[in-house]
Amino acid sequence: MFPSRPSSRTIKLSQGPDRTSGVTPAVYGLFALSIISGFGLYAWVSRIPAWKTLFGWTWTVLPIEQLRLLHFLLMFVFGAFTALHVYCSILVDVDERNGELSSIITGYKANVVDGEAPRDAPPPDSSGTRRGAA
Repeated sequence: MFPSRPSSRTIKLSQGPDRTSGVTPAVYGLFALSIISGFGLYAWVSRIPAWKTLFGWTWTVLPIEQLRLLHFLLMFVFGAFTALHVYCSILVDVDERNGELSSIITGYKANVVDGEAPRDAPPPDSSGTRRGAA
């Protein structure tokens, strides 16, 4: 259908996962820092002795105001990261029109560009409409 053009990309076959993409150890560290700072804030508010024993040391590392600011900024970054990824996935689904994200909701993946029916859609009946269609 479309003229083929030579690809400038090379395909790399490897045995293991690509170490340059995905969630890096730094992101795991930020998640751990956020959890520890959240528990430290909870220990400050609740004043339960067990919580103070486990997470009271966070107040000596950072004053409570800075601990709260650190926790707030990390939560803001994680929230913005999530919102951006949801927006980008919807944008790519609408732009590419291949049904990748829509298939999560509908259960069918259609080739919208060519007007083909989904592979697992019921066959049309004698009137030309698909069974089960409203």
